[in-house]
This record gives sequence, structure tokens and C-alpha cells, in this order.
Amino acid sequence: MAADKQQLYRDREIVDKKRYQKEKAEWEAKLAKQAAKEGKPIPTKGGKKGKVKVGPQRPSSAFFFFQDDRRDALKKERPELSHKEAISVSHLNLNCF
Repeated sequence: MAADKQQLYRDREIVDKKRYQKEKAEWEAKLAKQAAKEGKPIPTKGGKKGKVKVGPQRPSSAFFFFQDDRRDALKKERPELSHKEAISVSHLNLNCF
């Protein structure tokens, strides 16, 4: 894959990472506000009781953006492929990224 095309996916990765950091900061502020209101400490990860299971969606890597685009293109080229088959075929192109 050409370097300029790779850069497009890396740029999308950077934008998604910024989105995640913004959402995470907002979520942590909301969590701290709620904990202060209830008079409890802020829940932390670690241990069964302190594990927080909700929060913002983690950022996607450049590879996942590439796979999404490739899978969509495969679906247009070969509509008979199931989702699982499209993933298998797109994995044949792993070396191009």
C-alpha cells in the first residue's frame, strides 16, 4: 500500500484517539461529580468491587479503519460473501498495511 494511503488511515486513527480522550475526560469528570455527590470514592479499575465496566468506546487503530473500508469494497465487488467470509478474504491483504 502506498504511503499516502497509509497516512489517510493513520490520520483517522489520530482523530479517533482525540475523540476518545475527550470522551474519557468528560466521563471521568461525570464520575467524579457523581462520587462527590454520593460521598463515595471514585471507582477504580482493579479488584472485583472497584472495577468500572462502562465508559467511552476505545479508539480504533488505523488497521481497523483499513479493514472497514476493505470489507465494504469487498461487499460491493462480491455481494454473495457473508460478513465472516469478507473478513477472511480481507485478511489475505494483511501484508499490504
